[in-house]
Amino acid sequence: MHKEEVELELSTMDKSSLKSIVKEACKRFGYKEKAACCKFYNRKGIEMLKDDAQFFKQGDIFYAALDGEAFNYCATLDDYDVMHCIG
Repeated sequence: MHKEEVELELSTMDKSSLKSIVKEACKRFGYKEKAACCKFYNRKGIEMLKDDAQFFKQGDIFYAALDGEAFNYCATLDDYDVMHCIG
């Protein structure tokens, strides 16, 4: 796991509340003061809203924008490992 990643156990949290999930993620990143402005995005870059939290499943991957910035599509490249150099 990269230092830019945190893993949250949803079964121990109030997963019906995006606010509580964001708060816990910011705390684990060491930026609990950023919870008010943090935004969560799914792998496709769609911002997660408060009603979406009830559909989160263990193993889902989300990206946190601690300063509320737009989704960084380069972040999804972290999902891949370079196996061979082509060309």
